[in-house]
Amino acid sequence: MANVLHGLEAAVPPLRRLGLADRFEPTLEDRRARLTQRYVDGELSEHQFETALSELLDEEERRVPTVEVERDREPEREKERET
Repeated sequence: MANVLHGLEAAVPPLRRLGLADRFEPTLEDRRARLTQRYVDGELSEHQFETALSELLDEEERRVPTVEVERDREPEREKERET
């Protein structure tokens, strides 16, 4: 359902303001629980489970926003002041 809503939001930009696709998209925790359940039910081999879990964790890391700490920017400001 989330994929359909993403498509609609792309086709009709005003729909993006509603954020429906994000509301219906399963969370990473939901996806991890479903993956674990599939492994427990025997639908996935250990290798398949570990591969899929690794991909899921990689995706999770990419989604975490990096927060720029103000003190990390200080050397950049010093360089700007010098020029």
